[in-house]
Amino acid sequence: MKSLYLVGFIFAVVALWAVYLPHNAAGESNELHSSRTLSEKKAMTLAFVERMLKEYPLPGVMLSVVYKNETVLAQGVGTTQFGREDTPVAAHTFFQVGSFTKTFTALGIAKLIDEGRMLWNDRVKQHLPWFQLQDKYAEKYTTLADLLSMNSVFGRGAGDSPMFFGVWSTERQIVENLAYYNTSDRPLRAGYAFSNLNFEILGQVIEYATNMTWFDFVKVSILDPLGMNETFGRTGDASPRNELSSGHFSSS
Repeated sequence: MKSLYLVGFIFAVVALWAVYLPHNAAGESNELHSSRTLSEKKAMTLAFVERMLKEYPLPGVMLSVVYKNETVLAQGVGTTQFGREDTPVAAHTFFQVGSFTKTFTALGIAKLIDEGRMLWNDRVKQHLPWFQLQDKYAEKYTTLADLLSMNSVFGRGAGDSPMFFGVWSTERQIVENLAYYNTSDRPLRAGYAFSNLNFEILGQVIEYATNMTWFDFVKVSILDPLGMNETFGRTGDASPRNELSSGHFSSS
């Protein structure tokens, strides 16, 4: 639910700014809209986010609003640790982005496809020869597109518990141990089902194809060209560590 809350905040903030733009959709001046100054819009946005943080179980967020290609608001709201008012979110606070990393993985695969090194419908085994599953049909015929669209043999949430609680120390070990993972309750291409295992496999495809770690490839190919110099692949790489926000679980 936490991710849904955050996505809801993003859309709500976008909508808030859209309502108060100085012109309407037809490009005509609007008295109500134009009466709002930039400072007033910023204050309204911050007040809205602060109100939402109290309503939902989120200790803090980093908020950024870009208007006409200019950053007009970049500010932390709330705290970096649940229940700690003495640790406010600051300009350089690091947050874990969770499943947003799947965007980087998908883009990484797309870049390799653009370079002619693979195709969307290539079988995983073509680019990851050591890939194994109990279901030998799925092992042979699962494609990159199947994994990207989460239409594989992995059901909803498959493999999450051992991943989140550190049963295996590396991403490769996670994928290697799929050889022992029971997927008999779900055939290949049974329909969409969200499972992180799909993208763990894709990460290994990238590593095998490039001879680089997943994050090194993402950094060189995506982050560095965008000037994203304060983005890290793992929490242990974040520096300085005291700028790292704390994770938390919510029962909501």
